[in-house]
Amino acid sequence: MWSQTLFRAPPGLREVHFWCLFPEDVIDSSLLKVYESLLSCQERKEVYKAKTEKLQKERLLARTLVRTTLARYAGGCIHPSHLEFTKNNFGKPEVGVDVEESKRVTRKDLMALARKKFSLKEASWLGSFQDQERQRQQFLKLWTLKEAYVKALGRGISGSPLKDFTVHLKESFWARKMIEDATALSCLSEAYTIQLELSNAAEVVLQNVGLSHDALHFLLFQPTPLQYASLCVQHPNVKADLHLSTHEDWKFYFWKTLPLAWDEPLKGATALAITG
Repeated sequence: MWSQTLFRAPPGLREVHFWCLFPEDVIDSSLLKVYESLLSCQERKEVYKAKTEKLQKERLLARTLVRTTLARYAGGCIHPSHLEFTKNNFGKPEVGVDVEESKRVTRKDLMALARKKFSLKEASWLGSFQDQERQRQQFLKLWTLKEAYVKALGRGISGSPLKDFTVHLKESFWARKMIEDATALSCLSEAYTIQLELSNAAEVVLQNVGLSHDALHFLLFQPTPLQYASLCVQHPNVKADLHLSTHEDWKFYFWKTLPLAWDEPLKGATALAITG
């Protein structure tokens, strides 16, 4: 089933490929068996630690997506089952992606949670929304952006506390144009720019992991109306080429896949905000 038709050229500089796999698309039990055969013994143990079949399936598909996506960029040099993974000193991978359900149930006292987890500026911004549903949606957008940033650092929340940095979402006329230049996604009329403000402690953390503040780039979007997704990426050569520290010329590409079966462009996704 590992066909050359599934191979892809690796992303170019300042190019991001985003692959979606939706559990409801996987209805063939025999395909699930194939997916399971791709996993390591430890990964299979982690799958079956989940308490429900739904969670087990989600864990299985998550690991399958990682393995098949990485292997397809190797041009046939390695089979998905032969990939080996390591984690950093914090026990984390270093990938700046976060996805949350847009209908996720949050605490009744959302502002108390925001004041506990977010920066003072973020909590104040959320408090400006009088409509509770609107406030909840904005909370989730901030949460995914902050989680994506923390994951990009590879340290986890304990290593880079959410209160130590501020994500600003600002409605902007230019945001829509920037999104259209960077993606092929549809865009709402109410588009935002994303700006990152770091405390002194957060600046030290960023320097310690060898990342550049100016080179970080965010994108917030909805793969479907049921999810919010955030990407936080950095140009790999920004330190060597200072002219690459601007936020221009990034390109984002999106696909939906059923691993080892088919791929298609992701349809119906909506971009909400971009670094500006």
